[in-house]
Amino acid sequence: MALTVGVNSYVDLIYAEAYATERDGTDTWLALDTEEKERTLVSATDGLDLLDWVGMASESPIVLAWPRTATYYDPKAGYYIELVAETPEAIKEAQTEWAIDIGTNGGFTGEDAGGSSSSSGTPDEIKVGSIELKGLSGVQVSTGAYTVGKIDVPPVVMNLIDHLLVANNCSTCGGIGKPVWRAW
Repeated sequence: MALTVGVNSYVDLIYAEAYATERDGTDTWLALDTEEKERTLVSATDGLDLLDWVGMASESPIVLAWPRTATYYDPKAGYYIELVAETPEAIKEAQTEWAIDIGTNGGFTGEDAGGSSSSSGTPDEIKVGSIELKGLSGVQVSTGAYTVGKIDVPPVVMNLIDHLLVANNCSTCGGIGKPVWRAW
């Protein structure tokens, strides 16, 4: 299936490439062929659509989670924003950032594109002087990402979208998705 805005993507390839071109650390993703870039964008959309968003979907039948009608507090703006059947720029940026991450790291959880488990790169044991640690290859190492099911959401993506998530649905994410309190 081709990349289609409103069906399997929030952005087109032109938007994503322009976004990536302006940022550092995107050379690997930019070097992918068109089909691979489109696949990463569709996968990123799939990941975003698993999240619990504020408001209500604005289209019927519901194909994607956005556009939505919602009111949310934007910490960058410092006030509440009301959306009426809109997709915020943060969603488009988050989709592109996640696609870049998938294209650079291989998949939702750092697996290769074929979906088979790759070596975690964690050695089974480490010895430094008299200190020795064994059995490390089975240890799950946190990447600092927010996890939805078994999918890790990259921190840069969460930083873009956390204010658009339903705050009460994030009891285990260490402050991400929580209301913002400021005192001055």
